Amino acid sequence: AEKAKADAREIYKRRGEFLIDLFAKELNLKATSPEGAFYTMLDVRSIGDDLEIAEKFLQNRVITVPGIAFGSEAKGFLRVSFCQPEEKIAEGVRRMKEAL
Repeated sequence: AEKAKADAREIYKRRGEFLIDLFAKELNLKATSPEGAFYTMLDVRSIGDDLEIAEKFLQNRVITVPGIAFGSEAKGFLRVSFCQPEEKIAEGVRRMKEAL
C-alpha cells in the first residue's frame, strides 16, 4: 500500500511539473507549484479577467475554475487539474492556446 501511494505521488508530481512547463512554453503564463494536490492555479491576470478566460476555455472544451470562486485573493487565477494522463493534459493546453 505504501509503494502504491508513493507511486501515485510521483505520477501526480510529474504531471504537475509537465503542466506548469506547458503553460510557460505554450501560453507564456505562470502557475503555482502544487503542494500535495492534483491541481494548480494558473495566473491569467496578464491576459484578462478570470471569468472571461474560463468561459473562452470552456467554449473550447477545457474546464477550469475561476479563482474568484476561492475568494478575492485568487481573482485573476484559474484552477486547473492535472489528474489526466500527460497526452490529455497536452491536448487541453493546445485547446487553451487555440481559445486565446
